[in-house]
Amino acid sequence: MRLITPDGSFNDDAISKIADAATNIYFTRDSMAVRKWGETGKRHTYNDTVRTLKQLAIAVYLTEINIFTDYIRWLCNVLQSRYITKNVIINHTKILIGLFKLELEKLNDGGKNYTEEMRILRLYLKYLDQGLKTIEKQGHDRINRITKAFSS
Repeated sequence: MRLITPDGSFNDDAISKIADAATNIYFTRDSMAVRKWGETGKRHTYNDTVRTLKQLAIAVYLTEINIFTDYIRWLCNVLQSRYITKNVIINHTKILIGLFKLELEKLNDGGKNYTEEMRILRLYLKYLDQGLKTIEKQGHDRINRITKAFSS
């Protein structure tokens, strides 16, 4: 499933489908999220997921992973300033990884030659995995800076 069409424009249908699935999975798995944030939170989650998928698509299209990891760093700062925990961001990223893995499995089981599609899906997964590591590391970097500041 390509997030950018061969002509370089966003595949809005694919992006919307994945964002919708990821949002619904997240809110189904976390019943507290529904009570805490309601429909407004669900809409914000969907919109944030669309933006994340577009950043992922741009990074893969340009084969520049730093575009995505820089965006993830920025997104974590914004969401954490709005009291969204790092665990929420990690869980949502893992859901996206799961959805792309499912797409890759469908292609593997399809029996046709989807070499280019599979290559792109593997890049999405690679970039999302690096984004996940960036999220996990970001908290450690913050703790190290705070610890260093207090020990000086």
